[in-house]
Amino acid sequence: MNTLLIISLIGCNNDSSGDWSFTGEANGDHTAPYADNCSDTNNQDDTGDTGDTGDTGDTGDTGDTADTEDLPTDGTGYNTDDVAYDLTATSQDGSTWSLYSQGTNIALLVGDMDYASTTGALFYFSDTVSKYSGVSTVFLLSRNEFSSTASQADAQGYASGYGVSTVLFDGGNGTAALWAQSAPPRIYVISENRSIVWSGTATESNLITALNALTKE
Repeated sequence: MNTLLIISLIGCNNDSSGDWSFTGEANGDHTAPYADNCSDTNNQDDTGDTGDTGDTGDTGDTGDTADTEDLPTDGTGYNTDDVAYDLTATSQDGSTWSLYSQGTNIALLVGDMDYASTTGALFYFSDTVSKYSGVSTVFLLSRNEFSSTASQADAQGYASGYGVSTVLFDGGNGTAALWAQSAPPRIYVISENRSIVWSGTATESNLITALNALTKE
């Protein structure tokens, strides 16, 4: 009597090498092969489309950080076309103010309040600058109108009285004298890239000239 031998071969391509592995069963009873020995791991559609796991190309548009372009970190002087030094002093609110931290165009008036020409400049300073957009007003001084070292209270009074955005006082350390360059009151117009667009004697016509030069940049 002839016996029929049935061998069931179940292929599972689970090997990452790409080779096929087989399980076999010699079934003398002629029963059907058992396919459950292989799980359906090849059906990758069931594992989720991991190709859609986030468009990582959109993870932060770092191209928008171009505003932090390299800026000069060392000043070169106090004259037109020089790179401004990092003016640092105390403001009317008691905080430390730094020119290099501003990131905006600055109109700077330097002088002491015991000079009549300084108080005269303050009368037109903020009003003239306000006609030009994107320019902040800063007033730097060392002495008040009584020839005493200016205090925070003095700075607060000048800020509100003359409409200046920021009033800086140096506490008598010589910063104002240095920026006045022996010719107070002095005006600077400094661009947001820290370049001195114009500097010179504080007059209203000079301030307008300086601001016009800024807008042409």
